[in-house]
Amino acid sequence: MAWISLAKMNLLLLLLALMLTAEAKQKRPQSFSRKKREWILPPAKLLENTDYTHKEFIAKIRSDKDKDAKVEYYLTGPGADKPPFNLFVVDHDTGFVRITNILDREKSPFFNLTGIAKYRDGTTAEDDIPLTITVLDQNDNAPYFELQTGNITEASKEGSALYFYIYWSFAESGSSYVKTMILSKAKKSHFNGVK
Repeated sequence: MAWISLAKMNLLLLLLALMLTAEAKQKRPQSFSRKKREWILPPAKLLENTDYTHKEFIAKIRSDKDKDAKVEYYLTGPGADKPPFNLFVVDHDTGFVRITNILDREKSPFFNLTGIAKYRDGTTAEDDIPLTITVLDQNDNAPYFELQTGNITEASKEGSALYFYIYWSFAESGSSYVKTMILSKAKKSHFNGVK
């Protein structure tokens, strides 16, 4: 009989512990996180020399505060309200970001814009959000070769460098150009008939 009482007592303690745990969870403050602003369509990397002006938008800014009150959208930065002016424009009502001209990577490899959401009274609806437009290279600039001449000293060994080229290309890299040196070496056939 003592075993049955002990089993009942353990069961009662277990139920009490479960009830206390459930009550403690209900009393804990719940925290919710919300996205303040999101990009509906992330900004795409745009290819230079390509006409995107016919597209409805290349990116979109949207504030979730537009459910409570009317929100208007703005862009700031080079390519919007700074030179080159109005290359990127935003529809104040929809947040659609459009492009008005063809991009040239050699003029600007990227544009750091800022999206702004304001209420109609001019107060800020949300924190500003960055929008970086990257311009992809189409390799539309022909490389430039610069011939450098040199001297051949008498009794030079076979395979000595005679001259070299400097090749400049405005390719997409960490710097604005790539410099490659191409060495050209003398072969016996270059000296056929020379005494």
